[in-house]
Amino acid sequence: MAFIVEDGSGIAGANSFSSIAYITNYLTERNRQAENSWSTLAVAVQQAHAIAATDYLESRYRESFGGKKEFTSLTLAKAVLTFAANPIAASAVVIGSQTYTFVAALSSANDVLIGANASESINNLIQAVSANPDTLGITVGAGTVAHPDASSRAFEDDALIAEARLDGTQGNLIATTTTVVGAVWSSVTLIGGTDTGRPQPLSFPRLNLVDRDGIKILGIPDRLKQCNSEYAVRSVASILQPDPDVITGNQVIEKREKVDVIEETTRWLEGGRIQISIPYPAADSLIQEYLIPGGILLRG
Repeated sequence: MAFIVEDGSGIAGANSFSSIAYITNYLTERNRQAENSWSTLAVAVQQAHAIAATDYLESRYRESFGGKKEFTSLTLAKAVLTFAANPIAASAVVIGSQTYTFVAALSSANDVLIGANASESINNLIQAVSANPDTLGITVGAGTVAHPDASSRAFEDDALIAEARLDGTQGNLIATTTTVVGAVWSSVTLIGGTDTGRPQPLSFPRLNLVDRDGIKILGIPDRLKQCNSEYAVRSVASILQPDPDVITGNQVIEKREKVDVIEETTRWLEGGRIQISIPYPAADSLIQEYLIPGGILLRG
């Protein structure tokens, strides 16, 4: 099985919320890189534990996350553009047939006004791609028209996601480049367009989800990746969600042992259903704000 990290664009086949680099950096920043010998494990073994951690997250919480999956179909090609810093004048972003140029003062169609910071500049670029009439001549050059082949929207901090307007593999032909210093496209073209609909494999990214401060959650939030990292390092030591030690598969309601005469009695609830989730408080607490209140059953 390939190790595929979900970057927030609904990647087909994604099986981990965190990259190995992210997990290792997270642990190193907390002086825990040697915990359960994490730093000395082979990369393939680390990947297996990252996948196990994501499997556990999905098994335990998928019915309890607020909001809903963002991508119910993955037929549209897409790519993510991330800025490391605010662009300088004359730097450009290319999406297919359209070139958008960052400027200090607007003068032509497809000009994008440089904002006070990277996030503001990205927002201006998003408005340029759609040619939002409220921004023409203000933050987007007059005469700019909507991109004929792609749309764009905010992704994570200092990032946007560009998406083909038409379903199918034709969207995979839309090229993506940039001369913005430090900016990176996730791929050299929009990718993932298919002629067969596929659902988003993991619970994130999500729509209509906010944190405890009421801020909209975009892409894969850091706290989810941190939680995934915590579960991954715990997975090295033991199975995160072991099978219950019950032969019948029913819930134990009474168990008695008499040592002196070597007698043992066990009673099960007929037709009962076992649902066991081992609590990991330090990890669990990281994503509590993403859960529906009262929407998770915990039994240790």
